[in-house]
Amino acid sequence: MTGREERKSQIENRIENMVADQPELLKGYISYCFSSGQQPTTVKLYVSYVISFMKFINNKCTAESVKKILPLDVSNYLNAIRTKKLKDGREVNTSTSYRATAYSALKNFFEFLRINKVIKENPISEMKRPKVTDDVSQEHLTIKQMRSVVKFVQHENAATKRNSITHEDHLRSRNVAIIRMLLELGIRCSALICIDVDNLDLKNQKIIYRDKGEKVFEKPLSRELAESLEEWLVDREKMEPNTNALFVSEKKKRCCYGTIANVVKQYTKAAIGNEMSVHKMRHSAITAMYELNGNDIVQASKFAGHSNVTTTQRYINTDYSKKEIELSAKLGSMI
Repeated sequence: MTGREERKSQIENRIENMVADQPELLKGYISYCFSSGQQPTTVKLYVSYVISFMKFINNKCTAESVKKILPLDVSNYLNAIRTKKLKDGREVNTSTSYRATAYSALKNFFEFLRINKVIKENPISEMKRPKVTDDVSQEHLTIKQMRSVVKFVQHENAATKRNSITHEDHLRSRNVAIIRMLLELGIRCSALICIDVDNLDLKNQKIIYRDKGEKVFEKPLSRELAESLEEWLVDREKMEPNTNALFVSEKKKRCCYGTIANVVKQYTKAAIGNEMSVHKMRHSAITAMYELNGNDIVQASKFAGHSNVTTTQRYINTDYSKKEIELSAKLGSMI
């Protein structure tokens, strides 16, 4: 089983657990989503919003009860999720993209109900999707900050546990490789955790992997990144993991999203005094590539794997070109 297949199976199992005690109508919706070609991560997200919405309006999600849903119910729900409580009890504001995704999930669910003649019409067909106005222009690391993060994780004093994030030296080499891959390749975390050792071709300094939408990427590796991966592979072999996953945890299993997110948050906090998310690392890589290439938005879009340049512009199939090799080598040497 490949890393992507393993990840897909894990998410599908989580979806099954989410709806284990839910009405059959919701289970039917899951089948509809998969048959429509939606990715498991999207299905999981959409289902979570539908369950949250039904709980909010106290609807049992049966064929009869869903007929009573009004546009006002959706408006009230979208207004209610402007804030959310974190696990530690703190209440924070949500982004407009968070609410826009909730709207998309509910509209998709109602469309499923309409197509299957459970309801006559989609109650929010005339409701506009919340406009995404999140300002992401500053949500990235500068090249100087990128260099600081890489330097910190490379030279962290693993022998002094009191001042060390990583208590095991072999995990330090893993974390160096993780940070460099995120910052140099602009890879999504969902793709990173699915990469297997077989995806690497260190002899030719390149990597092949699948990302969002099943797009296949073939990307060059800078000398620095290749060396980091070589060092990690030596330490990885000593761990004798029971998986072919490139990045493994202390338990010798494939790293999950939480593991990668914690690595990023802890090291960025320690290196620059500010916690960054995994997605902001991708944003940083795309922005750096854009700036290094003379503000060429088309090349940055190819690097990011975006099918639409407009998507890339919100951050500031890829072409494995000589230009990208040169730019990747340049970025790698700078950090």
